[in-house]
Amino acid sequence: MYEIAHGSSAEVRAAIAVGIAWSWIAEPAPRLATLDRLMTLL
Repeated sequence: MYEIAHGSSAEVRAAIAVGIAWSWIAEPAPRLATLDRLMTLL
């Protein structure tokens, strides 16, 4: 289960990176911090 969750979080990180590249996400730091905190639990 943890491998699946880790893979899904990697997909979310990639989606955030795309949002940053396309300027859809103005301030990514809070989102990335939350994702990092949740990945720490895995």
